[in-house]
Amino acid sequence: MKTQEQVQAVLCLVLFILAVSGCKSELEKSMPRLYPCAIEIVNKGTPVADVNVVLMGDESVQQLSMGGVTDAEGVARINTMRGSFIGKGVPQGEYKITLNKKIEITGTKTSIELADMSTAERKKYQEDMKASVNRMEEEKRLIPVIVQSGQTTPLEVSVTPGGGELLNIDLSEIK
Repeated sequence: MKTQEQVQAVLCLVLFILAVSGCKSELEKSMPRLYPCAIEIVNKGTPVADVNVVLMGDESVQQLSMGGVTDAEGVARINTMRGSFIGKGVPQGEYKITLNKKIEITGTKTSIELADMSTAERKKYQEDMKASVNRMEEEKRLIPVIVQSGQTTPLEVSVTPGGGELLNIDLSEIK
């Protein structure tokens, strides 16, 4: 008797897994086919991390957001988003590329934390924060202003079904 119950439980589990794995949300079903797209950002051959890479297409993909952030190797793997759905890749088409440096300030202190610090600790904290801001401003200047807007960027990529090549962009070559 116990064996029959175990078999039934396993069968129910298998049927449930098959049913769930075959279900796609309406949002996912309405998405166009996506193709791999990766973009490498370097400056004089050195990878640049934390660059927001955004692709802008024609009106056929207006309802979609396409982008990624470069990793430590300077590579952004581009995903497509609509609502809560995120898919790997990009629909076939021609796209303009915009770049912006992702800026994060970490290690900030509250006024209460600052009040609890000694004068020497506060001075060191202020020097560290100033150095962080200067470093971020320097990193932000790596990205030429011309590529920060979809209206002015000369950067483009063509995504094709047979694609998947890594597009290399050297910031030092952008005028």
